[in-house]
Amino acid sequence: MAKLTIQFDGFKDMMERIDKLGGSIQEATEEALEATADIVYPKMQQAIKAHHRTGDTEKSLYKSDVVWVGNKAHIKCGFKWDKGGYVAIFLNYGTPRNEPADPSIITKPLAISRSKNTKEIQKQIIMKHLERVQK
Repeated sequence: MAKLTIQFDGFKDMMERIDKLGGSIQEATEEALEATADIVYPKMQQAIKAHHRTGDTEKSLYKSDVVWVGNKAHIKCGFKWDKGGYVAIFLNYGTPRNEPADPSIITKPLAISRSKNTKEIQKQIIMKHLERVQK
């Protein structure tokens, strides 16, 4: 499971401007995080389908709602270990007798969420909110 966050150059400045102009930082942040999860989740679904046996690991894949802890927000996306997702650990790292089947299955959500394309989408959403409050 990965905690997806917003990371791009100028993020803090844009959020400060939205706040100063009376816009909703929470709304902008949540929309950007949900867009990030909407990019990551389908790619995770596609990656795990290649390893289908019982379907339990596929069913354990989830994305949460946006979670706020103080003034920081994240959204979780990945496998629920207690719902059959623990198998992803073996796919990622292998076992004493088997080589890893997919060495990036657990780290894939973070890699996708930190990609240039994802950061650009996050930036566009924050810019949209900034433009909305500047009008």
